[in-house]
Amino acid sequence: MHFDLTEDQKALRDVLVSMFEKRFGGAQGVEAVADTALDRELWAEVSELGLAGILVAEEHGGLGMGLLTLSVVAEVLGTLRCPHPSLPMPSRPGRSAPPAATRCAKSGLAACLAET
Repeated sequence: MHFDLTEDQKALRDVLVSMFEKRFGGAQGVEAVADTALDRELWAEVSELGLAGILVAEEHGGLGMGLLTLSVVAEVLGTLRCPHPSLPMPSRPGRSAPPAATRCAKSGLAACLAET
């Protein structure tokens, strides 16, 4: 099997490192762990990148990317010890999506997430 990252995956990794390092690198990360409130600005940025639909098929409004791309995202979040959830349950392998998530995927994931 071929597990080298594509240029798009490398570019995604670089964007995520830049975005999350500003928010969770160094002392900011320690402060973020103490703050348990939902970070709506972070969720808006994550949604804008389309990460919420990384495994959702394109015909349902997602990115339609595979597990290797999801692992790129997970690696960045783990490396920076991101204390906030950045991927919704439907993106997590091995879990089934709840009906509301399926409905969101079909009706436009970004719009649905913006309502929450």
